[in-house]
Amino acid sequence: TCCELVCFERPTYFCGHLLTDADLMREQWYFREKNKLYHRTLHGHGIVCGLRLTCDSQCPGGVVVEEGYAIDNCGNDLVVCEPLAFDVVGPLRDKGYLVEGAPADLCKPKEKEPECKVRQCFYVTICYREEPAEFTTPLIAGCRSGPSECEPTRIREGVRFDILAELPDEANRLDDLKSRVEAC
Repeated sequence: TCCELVCFERPTYFCGHLLTDADLMREQWYFREKNKLYHRTLHGHGIVCGLRLTCDSQCPGGVVVEEGYAIDNCGNDLVVCEPLAFDVVGPLRDKGYLVEGAPADLCKPKEKEPECKVRQCFYVTICYREEPAEFTTPLIAGCRSGPSECEPTRIREGVRFDILAELPDEANRLDDLKSRVEAC
């Protein structure tokens, strides 16, 4: 659903116009969706720069994702401003990808480990994430009783990481274009 085209309508303002939160949110939506449309249709998705993975020296089984910028398939900006640690082993366990044997008996002599002939690749993925931030109590006008719940004054854009055993199917734009031309 990310690649659906959006028919745009933006708010316009005039002197004496009573602005509401809906007007301001509509304007934000307009510019965000325009930017995302531009990214996904003209640039595509992928890593623009940085985001190098290195082993985490502080956490065995983890990686560090260095600073960088990417665009996801929906056109969202994926910005990593500082190196972020990601525990790879935890998600592998949670998804059942990591098969662990019984703990070794420390009293038995160490046996020669069998040569591992199985090679399996996993993919570290980066996903767009939003989280509310900087909460405050809204101003209440009129005769409402009691304070209302706190509301976020900011939306913090960020990223989260995940592990995949297989990459999702890649939509080939040329095949899509070819099938549409042939259908004419």
